[in-house]
Amino acid sequence: CTLEDHDHYATFLDFSKAYDMVDQSFLFDVLGEMNMGPSFLSWVRLLYASPVAHLIFNGALGPAIRPTCGVKQGCPLSCLLFVLYIEPLGAMLRQHPHLGMTTPDGDTITSIFFADDSTLLSKDLPAAVEQLAIVEEFCAVSGARLNQAKCQTLVLNGHLNPEDTDGGGLLNIVPSGQPIKYLGVMFGHNLPQGAQQWGCRARTLQGRRLLANTVMLSLLWHVTKATPVPPETVDTWQSMLCRYILGRKTLPTDKYRPLVAPPLQFDPELGLGLPHVASKLRAQRLQLL
Repeated sequence: CTLEDHDHYATFLDFSKAYDMVDQSFLFDVLGEMNMGPSFLSWVRLLYASPVAHLIFNGALGPAIRPTCGVKQGCPLSCLLFVLYIEPLGAMLRQHPHLGMTTPDGDTITSIFFADDSTLLSKDLPAAVEQLAIVEEFCAVSGARLNQAKCQTLVLNGHLNPEDTDGGGLLNIVPSGQPIKYLGVMFGHNLPQGAQQWGCRARTLQGRRLLANTVMLSLLWHVTKATPVPPETVDTWQSMLCRYILGRKTLPTDKYRPLVAPPLQFDPELGLGLPHVASKLRAQRLQLL
């Protein structure tokens, strides 16, 4: 979005007590519409027929509590049930493709769902507000409740000033460089600044290599498995790694003189065994074949 100067936005939704607010009648209606079959439906209904829960107070069981909504916490089936429960929201958003983002290959993306972590992708601010209204419409019939105070909208174009962006009081606009955690990964995080805090932690080359692999790159590999990375970004990451591991430099403007020839920097047997970002990305793509 920054390179092509698109005014796109990502709104990270926060559903209040997502699993506990599931309307079971709505859930079973959705399962029926998705042709789950009478046998599967009967087993799921059996699991949720007259549930009873007790709280333990000072080692003693409290009075019986009979929940009438929600899916069971800790049950391996609950995550799948919630995915099916939230699918109508995805269908409602896909019915308005003009509100979503257009990918380079011409496809349109309106939302991303992973269990109860939901994200709206909008072409502009008015589209984001309209998508939020669609979410509220879904909540009105499904039992879900949106926590507006915890929903955050990320400006995907680094050229835009978030202070000049008006969300109409409905969107909590955050700066493009401010990190937002989604699926355990920080989006909008500035990698060069994040690397600076480790500049003084390791005094040896092997120590810095260990930190780079375990602390920094582990976050990148989680994302690059599903996201294509431009070659320019790969070169930037590789330059940062070499500057940090070989020269103990954390700023892009810092200069250093590597004492090892480039072919030996990445050789694990004859050289230093530095991480090679491009090779790792190619290996990830081959694993998908």
